[in-house]
Amino acid sequence: MKTEKLNLRERIKQTLREQNEDKHYCNFQSQKALIELYNFDLFKKASCVLTFVSYGTEIKTNQLLDIILNENKMLCLPRTENEKMEFYYINSDEDFSEQTEIGEYGITVPKSNQDKLDLNSIPDKTLIIIPGLAFDERGNRLGKGKGYYDKFLAELLSTSEKEKILGIVGYCYDFQIIDKVITEPNDIPVDYIISDKRIVKSKVNNK
Repeated sequence: MKTEKLNLRERIKQTLREQNEDKHYCNFQSQKALIELYNFDLFKKASCVLTFVSYGTEIKTNQLLDIILNENKMLCLPRTENEKMEFYYINSDEDFSEQTEIGEYGITVPKSNQDKLDLNSIPDKTLIIIPGLAFDERGNRLGKGKGYYDKFLAELLSTSEKEKILGIVGYCYDFQIIDKVITEPNDIPVDYIISDKRIVKSKVNNK
């Protein structure tokens, strides 16, 4: 199983590298995915969005972050320290660059003095949007192998606050939606997948 997952990761990474050689194409596809997400009913309903700052070959999220802040939704971004991922609030009335810094792996992360999301008291109507190397239509997700998102989601879903979550959305380019993702017991599936071409409602873990 581990060898299969490693091979799949490498195959997707290679395709991402090849696609990212054309920056204009990537920006265009990211824009199309953003339109799909913007028109998504749960995004419209959300008062708080937990999402990510795109890095490297990931689908671009810079415009998404601007939209969340401009529409006065609460924005939370991840920061990883000591092998643990936690989310921090970003304020719309302060400069983004003043609230963030370059963290592990060269990724833009919130500064540690930002207000931290309390998993025992999350806002009502919270939507979670996460990256992945690949997804399948059952909602299974292939990450980069560190397990940060799975651990974070497992902790959050173990609290009574899970009732405040509108859904968990995988956000990616359409070619990253594949026939089957190999899973392990600790993997947390998503409820929806949004790409540059479609919105997929998970066949197993939907709401």
